[in-house]
Amino acid sequence: MNRSFEAFPFPALKAVMAVAIVACSTFTDAQASDKNVPMASEAKILRFSPTLKPGAILARPDTDQVELSDGRRLRVGDVRRLTATAQRMRAATGNRLPAALKIAPAATGRRVANAADLAEALKRPDSETVVLPSGRRATVAQLRFVQPYVEKRLGRKLSAAGSQRPALTGPAVKVTAQSDFKDILQRPAGTVLKSPDGTRITVGELRQALANDGAPATGR
Repeated sequence: MNRSFEAFPFPALKAVMAVAIVACSTFTDAQASDKNVPMASEAKILRFSPTLKPGAILARPDTDQVELSDGRRLRVGDVRRLTATAQRMRAATGNRLPAALKIAPAATGRRVANAADLAEALKRPDSETVVLPSGRRATVAQLRFVQPYVEKRLGRKLSAAGSQRPALTGPAVKVTAQSDFKDILQRPAGTVLKSPDGTRITVGELRQALANDGAPATGR
């Protein structure tokens, strides 16, 4: 398992954290990237290393991001919430953990390449294993465990992800960390944005993501 997850001592939560990163991403096709949506230029990026202490991460503002060794990023606010979940789970006895979450993922499983696949996977039995685009494996029970958190972050139900969002093709506005997000957020909601890694998202979706994170989304 990626050493980035060693800060989270509860084994099941490590897999859940990986699922959260993928599920919060915007999928455009089977090869879509699973990085988070572009954030405002004020956000700082903290690169993970084996010597980085969890306290150093949790001391940063929620809007800062942690870059994992494979290049993916996770907001500090998300790390903080996942850490709180881990602490609550550790406080409970092992017998209180739902039996479904004690099942380890199998060596192989159903591949999840996009949001539609994820919605379909949630219909499967708890014990079935899914393989995320990164290669990480998780049980359907672990997917369901993190589902409420992910749905709150996205502002929509994962079960309807495949039918609600069409593929974002055609012209797009390229954005980077240096982009003027105040100007970008004032554009029409249907404007398509494209991050350096190729991820596409509409201005409306970006506003929703910022609203769910508690960040000001000016220009509505």
